[in-house]
Amino acid sequence: MTTSQSGSSSWQGVLPAPSFQRAGDFIFVSSIFPLDQEGNVVRAQSVSPYVGESDIGAQTRACLEKLRTVLAEAGTTLDRVVKAEVYLIEAEDFYEFKLVWQEYFPNNPPARTTAVVGHDQHIIRGARLNVQAVALAGNSSYSPQTVNAADAPNPMAAEHAPQAVKGGPFVFLSGVSATDYNTGLAVSKQPGFPIYGSDPEMQARYAFTNMGKVLEAAGSGLDQGIKSQLYEPDLLNFHQIDAVWGEYMQPPPNRASMGMRELLVPGTVFLANFTFLAPDAQHQKHETRAGIRWHPVDVRRVNFTPGIMVQDWLFMAGQVPIDDFGKTEVRNGLPQPTGDIPQIAEAAIRRAVLKLVRKRQAIGHRARGDLEPPAVSAESSDQAARGHVDGAPASSRGELGQRAQRVDAMTAGRGQQCPLPLSGPVPFSPIRPILKTTPVWGRHSPAGGSFAPVQLAGFRWNRWQTSAGCAIQRQTGTPRQNYAGNNT
Repeated sequence: MTTSQSGSSSWQGVLPAPSFQRAGDFIFVSSIFPLDQEGNVVRAQSVSPYVGESDIGAQTRACLEKLRTVLAEAGTTLDRVVKAEVYLIEAEDFYEFKLVWQEYFPNNPPARTTAVVGHDQHIIRGARLNVQAVALAGNSSYSPQTVNAADAPNPMAAEHAPQAVKGGPFVFLSGVSATDYNTGLAVSKQPGFPIYGSDPEMQARYAFTNMGKVLEAAGSGLDQGIKSQLYEPDLLNFHQIDAVWGEYMQPPPNRASMGMRELLVPGTVFLANFTFLAPDAQHQKHETRAGIRWHPVDVRRVNFTPGIMVQDWLFMAGQVPIDDFGKTEVRNGLPQPTGDIPQIAEAAIRRAVLKLVRKRQAIGHRARGDLEPPAVSAESSDQAARGHVDGAPASSRGELGQRAQRVDAMTAGRGQQCPLPLSGPVPFSPIRPILKTTPVWGRHSPAGGSFAPVQLAGFRWNRWQTSAGCAIQRQTGTPRQNYAGNNT
C-alpha cells in the first residue's frame, strides 16, 4: 500500500501548500476556495439575483468539483470522505449550500462541522465559504462507516450529515452543540428566571450526554477523545463550558479554543469539532507530558491534554506564543497587535513553533529525510494545522503573497526542523504542508488578546502527515523517496 504521497505544491495559486497529503490510510486535503482556473472568485451566472443559482450555490459547486478532482489525483473518491469542515460567511447561506452538498453526497455523506466566520474573514475576498476534508485512501482496507445512535439527536434531516463516521480506528463526529435538530435550541434557562441556571453549563451537559451515546454506538467513549476544537461566539462562556467538558471527558482530548462570529442554531453558545479513538489491540490512547513546561489542568484548571499518543501518532493541542499560562505579559519582543500584521505573525509563530519543536524532540520524534518536515493539514486537530492571525484579513491575493514571502524569508533553512502553520500561507522550506485555513472572529483563544495574536490550532503528525490535532507517527521502515512537496 502507498503510504506517502502529496499533490501539487502550489494550491490554487494561493496557498504555498500541496493540494493533498497522504498519511497511511488517510488523505488530508488543503482548504479549497471557490476559484476558477484563472484564480478568480466564482460568481453565479444568473442574469438576475432573483432567478437561477446564487453565488453560494455556484461557489459550493466549484469547491466540491475541485475536491472531486483532488481526491481523484490522490487515488480516491468523494464517497470515501469521512469528515469535512465548512466555514460560511453567513448563516443564511446554509440552506442553499446544503442543497448542492446533497447533490455531491446523496448517500452516506461524511461527518461535517459547519460554522460561520463572517464577511471578509476568508483570506480570499468574495469567497462565501471554504471546504476542508479528510478521506480514506482508495486502496485502504478501511471503509467509511456511518454511525447512528437511535437515542441521540440526528442531524441528517436538518444538515444532511450523520452523527459520526468511523474510519479505521478514528471516529469523526459532526459538529456537537445543544440542538435537537427539530426545534432548534434544546435547553436554556426558563423565561422569567434569568438568574436560575447557566445556559453554557446546561447546553454542555445536553451536548456531551448525547455525544456519549453516539460514541458508544461507534465502539468508543467519552474518555477516548484525541483532538478537538471549541468554537464560541462569546469567549466569556468558555470557563463554564470547560468545567463541564472536564467533568465528562477524562482524560480530556487536546483542544484549540477560538472565537467564531456565529453558529447555525440561534442561541447555542458553542460548537465543538471532535475526533475520537475507537480503541483496539493496536490503538490505545496515552497521555504524554514530555516537552511541556506546564500542564493546563495543573496550572490553570483548564481541561485539555497537551499531548496524546495513539500507537505511532502524536496529537498535540493548540499553541499560543506564551510559555507560562500564569502570566499574560508580552515577553521576548513579541509585538502588540497594533502594528504590521506580518511582523506580528512572524514573531508569534516563532514562539509557538519553538514550543512544538521542544515537545517533538522530548518525545523523540523527528522529521525523516523524506518528510522535511512532516505534512501539515491545518484542523483543528482535525486533520489539519490551523493558525490564526489577529486583525484584518488579507485584502487581496497580492497581500497574501507578500505575507508568504515575509515568512518565507524568516523561515529559510528551517524546513527540516518544524512546521510553521499560519493563517493563510504556511510557508515551509523545502517542503510545503497542506493547509486548512479557518478564519476566526475576535480573540482566538481564552488566552487571546494583545499578548497572543496567533494560535496554532493543534497538530496531528505522523511520519508522512501533520494535521490539526497533531499526530506524528514514529519513524519506521525505509525512507520513502516519492514524498514531494505539508498541521490543527
